[in-house]
Amino acid sequence: MKKRARWTWIVVGLLVVFYTFQQFNGLSSITNLLNKMPLWTMIVFLGIVVSAWQYFKSARQEKDEDAHWLEEQGKVYMHRMEEEKKRRNQQQSNEEVHS
Repeated sequence: MKKRARWTWIVVGLLVVFYTFQQFNGLSSITNLLNKMPLWTMIVFLGIVVSAWQYFKSARQEKDEDAHWLEEQGKVYMHRMEEEKKRRNQQQSNEEVHS
């Protein structure tokens, strides 16, 4: 799925969840809970969320870099195989000429 389409579905899902909470007065209980929480607890929770987001972002980036590196190494391997094949064919033709 494309990146934009995925983000669209995430936003739509969040809107549906928000609407559902609003209909069942869930938002008032959440705001009451947040008002009772100490500030440091919210900061720690926010830090955990940001850390998780950074982890998944870097993991995805590392996966893409690994795939690119493997692609490049595969090209190098194929180039070496072609060179070796040419060298063997040339060596074999030289042996046939001298025989």
